[in-house]
Amino acid sequence: MSMLAISACGWQLRGSTERVEIDSLALSGGTPEFLLQLEQALEDDDVPVYPGAPYTLRLSPLEWQSRTVALDAVGRAAEIELKLRVDWQLQDAQGVAAMMRQQIGTTRRYQVSAENITGASDEERLARADMQTELIERIMRALVKLAPALPPVTESR
Repeated sequence: MSMLAISACGWQLRGSTERVEIDSLALSGGTPEFLLQLEQALEDDDVPVYPGAPYTLRLSPLEWQSRTVALDAVGRAAEIELKLRVDWQLQDAQGVAAMMRQQIGTTRRYQVSAENITGASDEERLARADMQTELIERIMRALVKLAPALPPVTESR
């Protein structure tokens, strides 16, 4: 009951979104790992994902950038910044854009310790996973907003 009252005022748990109201989608582009995570998120929202669906979510390849933003006293990297970007667009079965191509991105920084190189690689791996999850959540939120404006389609599987 308390969760209902809290959600009524607009608050929601991190990672939770409204449901995507699209009957089905095909996915194209991206990376296999990213597509698998996005497909799982869509199917968790009861959006079947299959080739030939009435709408296709097209993704550019994920663009990763990494740069050193701070050095320690002897000139080694002490802090690394990661950036992730992807372009995406929803198209109908004829390839007509249902929305303008959009770019989303995220940035994370993590500390590097010369004494704990293994920890730094674990930190980077976790940061990368969190960043991909964030982009998927942002795509899902955008689809929630976009879905009501999509024309209905009749599909045959």
